[in-house]
Order: sequence, then structure tokens, then C-alpha cells
Amino acid sequence: MTARRLSPSASSAILCSSVGLWASCGALAVAGTEPGVFRIGVLPSFWWLGALLLAGAAIAILVRPAPRQTAALWLSALVILPWLPIPIPTALLVFAGGLRIWIWVAIAVALVLPQKGVRPLVVEPARVPWLAALVAAAFYLLSAWSIAPQLPDGDEPHYLIIAQSLLRDGDLQIENNHTRGDYHDYFAPGLKPDFLRRGVNGQIYSIHAPGLPAVVAPALALFGYRGVVAFLSLVSAGATALVWCAVWRVTHSTAASWFGWATVALTTPFTFHAFTVYPDGLGAGLVMAGMFGALWGRELSLRWLAAIGAAAALLPWLHTRFAITACALGLVIAARQWTAPDRARRILTFAAIPLLSALAWFWFFYAIYGTPNPAAPYGDYTQSAAGNIPRGLIGLLLDQQFGILPNAPVYLCAMLGFPVMARKQPRLAAEMTLIAVPYAIATAAYFMWWGGFSSPGRFLVSILLPLAIPGGIWFADRGLAGRVLAWSALLLSVLITVSLAGVARGALLYNLRDGASRLLLWLAPVIDLTTAFPSLFQAGPGTALLRACIWLIAIVMTASAGVFLARRFAQPRVVALGLGLTAAATGTAALTVLWRLGDSHPVTAARAGPALLRAIDPGAGQVALRYEPLRRLHVQDVASLLPLVTPGGSRSTDPLASVARPEAATYVIDATITGDGGVITAGVDRANPLWQWNLAAGYRGPWRQSITLPIPAWTLRLDVDAASRQAITSLDIRAERVLEREARVTNDEGGHAARYGPALVFMLRGSAFMERGGTWVAGQRFADFAIVPESGDSVHLFLRNFVVDNIVTVDGGGFHQKVALKPREERMLDLPFEQGRRGVVVRITSAAGAKPSDLEPGNLDQRMLGCWIEAR
Repeated sequence: MTARRLSPSASSAILCSSVGLWASCGALAVAGTEPGVFRIGVLPSFWWLGALLLAGAAIAILVRPAPRQTAALWLSALVILPWLPIPIPTALLVFAGGLRIWIWVAIAVALVLPQKGVRPLVVEPARVPWLAALVAAAFYLLSAWSIAPQLPDGDEPHYLIIAQSLLRDGDLQIENNHTRGDYHDYFAPGLKPDFLRRGVNGQIYSIHAPGLPAVVAPALALFGYRGVVAFLSLVSAGATALVWCAVWRVTHSTAASWFGWATVALTTPFTFHAFTVYPDGLGAGLVMAGMFGALWGRELSLRWLAAIGAAAALLPWLHTRFAITACALGLVIAARQWTAPDRARRILTFAAIPLLSALAWFWFFYAIYGTPNPAAPYGDYTQSAAGNIPRGLIGLLLDQQFGILPNAPVYLCAMLGFPVMARKQPRLAAEMTLIAVPYAIATAAYFMWWGGFSSPGRFLVSILLPLAIPGGIWFADRGLAGRVLAWSALLLSVLITVSLAGVARGALLYNLRDGASRLLLWLAPVIDLTTAFPSLFQAGPGTALLRACIWLIAIVMTASAGVFLARRFAQPRVVALGLGLTAAATGTAALTVLWRLGDSHPVTAARAGPALLRAIDPGAGQVALRYEPLRRLHVQDVASLLPLVTPGGSRSTDPLASVARPEAATYVIDATITGDGGVITAGVDRANPLWQWNLAAGYRGPWRQSITLPIPAWTLRLDVDAASRQAITSLDIRAERVLEREARVTNDEGGHAARYGPALVFMLRGSAFMERGGTWVAGQRFADFAIVPESGDSVHLFLRNFVVDNIVTVDGGGFHQKVALKPREERMLDLPFEQGRRGVVVRITSAAGAKPSDLEPGNLDQRMLGCWIEAR
């Protein structure tokens, strides 16, 4: 045997990836928004670059891989492009953010891609559905754990309190449950009954349907809220097993079945509704059960027919809009039985439970509201109109924050597969159209098409699982280029799901209706991707469609390049490399075109500056660079060059200016006073300012102050009274010095803060209510605080219990203390600091609590209060 030659192409790819990995560990920003401003960045020490290059050279010499094995490594050149010391298109700065993580994941996947393409791991059809359900269950449970700090929220507590009413009172009258604060078992803030019309007996019934609460009530009774999450995760995972079986039934291809399954099971729309307490995930499972029954048709046993009928019967009880889908499923399944010899018996077996359920459903509304109308709970309040349909459909499909395609691009494969399915299996295509289209139109007619506080695509989730079938059909007919495209779209969609779940414990998942996707802001902090993607909250449906068409052109060009490469090179890795580089080129071109059409300023200096500031570590020997012209800087000099200020809005509650996610640093505030000033405050939130300055009467001219933020925070805001807002004509905030990481109290971000006595107190996580004089830790909850004295090295923690016997536990700084307190008893504790740190992080747990509304007639405060804390 002869040793393989050292390939210059493979060696170059490895060394390129070494430089790319070094660049990926840096951070880049732009010092301003005007044309000609310079880039500024911070990279790891040159020692790290040398070590990575040596490691790459050693791999090239010892392994000596073939060029086709290392082809994917050339994708790492994308993360180097923003760092080139030459003028570059603004769009290339997209590779300086979170997108680079996706690039490295794509490289890793391409490197392990088998030479002849992806092959299914398991080919035994009888066993695979169980494996699919197991993988889905693990995925959902892990996602639920990751975003747990965000939940429950939105409508979830309202569904849970209906379940509590069923368990504790045996009825659906929720007023007493809210009065008692039953929801405090899983939701700390106050919660008002969600209703629009009282029942005929004068009692409050929730506008939310009772079906989901009834289903999850046993899990809630046995295991609490976490048990409900686990139960829904397992049920949803079981539904994805039906998905795999359905695709297999149509395609008889294990690869297509896995692809179709992953298209719906592992992507954003269904994943985050699989375990949250909304009816849509469970509804999707029931719809998939009905589709399963339609596919098997006359082969189903009478027992299976009755079970599928029960699933269809449950749908309207989950939400009134599901009645449309239930009727469509009923027609489809009954039609499938029509050619059976015993069709009357089979149809009656299927329809018996749905017919009885429908009668009970109408009687339910009549008994409570005096009318069988399912819209009765909403009274005169309606948001549905035919004029909403175009806007609703565009939003549900294309909106960057709440649409399906921007958050799961692999659904394009399902859409492309539908014409193929219509040609090969026209009956199945017609049935799916009957199930999906009327429901989608009715949902789009609802003004609030985005679904309130929810993850993307909520109102279409219930009809998404069957789309695995056309997705699998499309995949089964593809050649090499089509399959690489399909797996690439799937990988991108799964990366979106994982990022939404994993970045900052789900902080990117739930969007405000401001037209700016949090995911896009994370992907590219240096430039504004949100102005280049469809959004119905930025502009009208026409603009959203125009943006979508430009992206569609980019996708078509990328796919065409993939087809060309597949014909020229029969190597999956080479095709994957070509697709990646083409996608980068067409994507940056689309961004440039969209920014020019929209006449928008793509550079986001005020957001990129804080991001770079967070990457600075003065003690790590980093390399700081300034471009145009290129020269090296001292790391500590970078901070003062970074624009940080986001101007405030026009409302009285808006800050004068703010800094998004400021790093622990010393900041200098510069302003120009041209009129009679008042009081200027600075802090993490408006309610509890940390610093305050009274401007002297009649003062005019420059004004400067310096503050030190001891830990990172969600925001740093400056506020001024309304009368003095016009007196400040210019304002700038710059970081003067970043605090060294070794000396910080914590690297966690403070969401709220207040000044108590000699210390600044930051709330990091948990349930607490910060006020001017002190903080209430919620009863039966915990809260984490960073306590930082502004002078000295010690601070006392003052505790005052509320009106019930309580046990308060204080953990932190290497100590643990459990304090038993009588009603209104007070206690003072010493908090020792760790060596070399200016403060301490403590977790305070209140074992008991009470609501002021239960103690004082007329008191509307429904907070569950445990113990009061102050720093003294």
C-alpha cells in the first residue's frame, strides 16, 4: 500500500477552517450608520490563531484527506469575509453574528454526510414509528426544559385554571378559582378571569373551551404543571408516529418517511405547540389520527373506526374553530368507507360518537349562555371578516415573526410536493384540500391571525402534520440535487427550532408585534435583517409579498445551481458546498436589493456596539482592530469608539435614550442642555432608577456624568420628565472601561434593579416584585438577586415576613441559612462576599405567602407575597 499524497486543496481547506474558527470567536461592530464609517472588531489572541493553524496543519499531514472529504470546510470562508481588510458589501456583515454558528453546524453535517447520500438508520417499518415517537418525545421534553423560564404565559394559565376548577370544584365556574389564587401553583403574577360574557346564572365561564383542560386535568392533579407539559409532549410524540406511518403508507420509502416526519415533527410550528398548554398541538394530533383513518380506509377495524371517531368528536371541544376540521374529517373518513360491503355499519360505528358529541356541544352553549350558538362566549365581540383573509393568509405563511415559512423553510418542500401528490393520488390531494383549505380561510378571516402570545404559526398548527405526506412524496421523487436541497432546507429549519429553544432559554421565541423577529436580530446584530424579510407589522401585504418574491427568486437560483452541480459532480459533499456558497451569494444579493428598494439603513450600530462590548475581556489578551484604514488598537480603547444609544420614542413612557443589553462597564453620559432642565434618571427600568441628577435652574451647555453598571443588564435607560424632554438637544452614551470578568459579581443579566440603602440590587431570575423601598419575594417561589454595595465590602440583608408563618431560605456566597419567621417578624442577616468580588449573588426562597386581596376587603392586590427584603 502507498501513502496518500498530501493534497494542496484539502490542506488549504483545513487551514481556511482554522482561520475561520478563530474569526468566529471574535465580535464585530460598525462605528456609526453613515456611509464610510469604519468597522471595529475584537478577536482572540494571536496565540489562539497560531495554535489553530498548527492543529490544522497536523491534521492535514497526518490524515491526508482527499479534497472531496474536506470540500465542506471551504464554507468557513464565509465567516472570514466580514474581517477582510478591504471594502466589502454591507450584506456580508450578516456572517458576523449568530449565523456563523449555523454555518459551522452545516459544515459538521456535511463532513459526516455519507459519500452516496443520506441513508435511513432504521429500515424496518414495523419498528420505526416507535423510534420516531421516542426521538420526538425527547426533543419536545428537552425543548420544554430549555424554554421553561418563559412559561406558562399567554392563554396557558387560563386553560390550566379551568382544569383546576374541574378538579377542585367539579364545575367550569372560574371566578372562585381566581379569587383563591389557584393559579399561583404555576403562575406568580395576578391573573384576571378571561371572559366576555357571564352565563345565564350570572357566573363567570372562561372564553376558552373546556376540552383541553378536561384532557390534561388528570396529569395536573397527579404531577402539577410540569406533568401536564410531559403528558402533552408524549401525546404529541405519539402523533408524529402516525405521521411516519402515513408517509410510509403512501411512499413505501423509509428515507421519504423520515424526511416527511422530520419536516413537521422537528420544526418550529409544531415543536413549540407540542408541549405548551394550547389546544393547537393536541388538535394537530387528533387531525393526524383522522388522516390516518382516511389513508387506511376500509382496512380499519371497527374498534379503530370508533377510536378515530372519538378523536374527531373531541376537536370542537378544544376550540370552536376546530369544528370546521372535524366536519371535513368526518366527510373524508365516511367517504372512504362508502365502498365497503358493510358500509352502513362502519359509517355508523365511526359517526356515533361524533353525533352524540355534537349534540352535547350545542347543548353546552345553550345550558350556559341560553343559546346553542358556539360564538356565545364572545358576546358581541367579533374579529372575523372576509376582508381579513388576504392579510391573514399572507401573515400566517410569510410574516417573519409569526409565519410558517420564515420559521420553517422546509415546508416549501411540502408545498412543492402537493402538485406531485395531486397527479399521483388525486383523491388524497382532494381530501387534504378539503381538510386544510376551509379551515385556513376561516382562520385567516380572524383579525388576530398571529394567535396572541404564541410561537409562530399557531392557528395553522392543527392542520400541519398531514403536510408530511406531500413532503415525503416530493422527496421520494428527487435526484441527488433535490435530496441535498431537501436535507439542507430541513437542516436550516431544525437549526431555527434549536436556536429558538436554546438561545437564552427561549428568549427569541415569543415576539412582540413590532415587525422585528428576535431570531433575525440575534442572527445578525451588525445589520438589520428585519427590514429585508416579510412583515405585516412593518408595511402592508403588498410589501410583504414583494419581499417574499425576491427571496423566492434567490431560492430558485440556489436550487438551479444545485441541479447544475449534481449533473456535473456526483458527489453529495461537492453539491452541498456549491449550494452553501450559492445560497450565501444569492442571499446577500437579495438583502442588497431589498434594502435599496426599501430605502432603509441596514447598519445597526446601536445594537452591534453593545454586542461587541459584551465580547471584550480586558484580561484575555485579545486583538482589537479598526478598519478603513486597518490598524491595531488597545482593547480598552475599543469601548469608547462604539455607538451604544438607541433613541427613545415619543410616548411619555418611552426612555429618552437606552442601551440594549449593556455590559458591566463604566459609562459616560454626554448631553447638551438648551432649555430649563429638570430631573434626569438612569437605571435598568423606569420604576426604580439607580441614579438621579437634578439640573440646576437656568443651566445651559454641555452636561456630563459617569456611572458604573456592575453587572450586565437587559437594558440601560435614561429618563427625563416630560417638561424637560425638549431641553436636551443631543445625547450620547459611551463605555469608558469594561469591568474585568474575574472581578464581577456575576455574568448573568439583571432584568430589574433598584437602589436599597448602600447597595444596588439586581433581580436575575425568579418571581419577585421590586418596589422603591424594597422587594417582595413571591410566596412559594424563589428569586435570585445580585447585591452590589457601592462602597465598602459588606452589606446586611433585612427580611420582613408577610402575615403567615414562613420559612425563608437564603443561599449564596458560600453560605446557606434557613430562617423560620412568624407573621410580620423581621430579621437581619450578614452577607459575606467572596474574595476579590464586589458583591454577592443570593437566592431567596419563600416557602409560604398570602394575597393582600384575601386579607383586606376592597384590596385589589392579588400578588402572592412571601417576604420583604432590603439591603442595609
